[in-house]
Amino acid sequence: MDYTSSEELCPVCGDRVSGYHYGLLTCESCKGFFKRTVQNNKGYVCVENQKCRIDKAQRKRCPFCRFQKCLKVGMRLDAVRANRMRGGRNKFGPMYKRDRALKQQRKAQAEALLASPREPTDSTDYVYSELHYGPLGDCRGPGQPRVPLFVLELVRCDPDEKVVQSKIRQSLQQHKLQWKKPGSPSLFSIMFVLAEQTLLSIIEWARTSVFFRQLQVSDQMTLLHNCWSELLLLDLISRQVLKGKEGHFFSSLDMKDGPGAGSGALLECALSSQYMGRFTQLLQCMSEIHFMSTLVEDYLWSKHESGEVLCNSLLIEMLHAKRSGI
Repeated sequence: MDYTSSEELCPVCGDRVSGYHYGLLTCESCKGFFKRTVQNNKGYVCVENQKCRIDKAQRKRCPFCRFQKCLKVGMRLDAVRANRMRGGRNKFGPMYKRDRALKQQRKAQAEALLASPREPTDSTDYVYSELHYGPLGDCRGPGQPRVPLFVLELVRCDPDEKVVQSKIRQSLQQHKLQWKKPGSPSLFSIMFVLAEQTLLSIIEWARTSVFFRQLQVSDQMTLLHNCWSELLLLDLISRQVLKGKEGHFFSSLDMKDGPGAGSGALLECALSSQYMGRFTQLLQCMSEIHFMSTLVEDYLWSKHESGEVLCNSLLIEMLHAKRSGI
């Protein structure tokens, strides 16, 4: 996806944006609607349940829900000039430029992680796969079943935990300058930094997969926009399991042996017919994972609306993209 302003979509209705209007990038239609509503002090009433869908096709059907969505995504009442005179942009011009630059930097960082070419971290892994498994990952050793190539790929691409921890520490040091009380950040602030760095490591992990790299960058970003919260939640759960906080992943697979047990469990499930039903059970849990991720997104959005989260953060960009249907 090209991140030039002409290609971005309005977070209110999904139309193409025309520029920064009252705090964020929006289309011309929502800009005019928001301005008229605030300057004329209009009051609207929703005839439904105040949950009307707002998109390009039906953005004019319910002005109440449209205005509420304008406020929810971040359009600012104080950016509208009460006297209807032109020139209100001057007051917020520096903020627009700074926010725009940071937003582009964040998006470019995510896109670069996905699009940049990368050689295998250990070429011997690929040589070993070619010699012993063939192009389809077919394991033909004596008495050994077939190992799917995608399983080998996922295991091989597992990120180095020490590298991830180092990046998290560096990010925490950088964010100390932004916290109001240096040395005493809130628990949420720390967790937010951890989640954002974890998401970056997940993107890094995804782009090392030969299968994921075969997709167009736009498709990669679409997948990321629609499942980032589930990925973060699954990452948290997997860490709980691998650290022994959850106990046992499967009744017969003790997960207290450290990170190596995760790869062993994955391979054993792929090779042993007795675990075939476990994948079905995992898929049945995905609805619960999705529900929990929705709660996480709602909580994060409430923090965003209360001003506790910077608008130019990667997580908030992903949250806006998912809610806008980009």
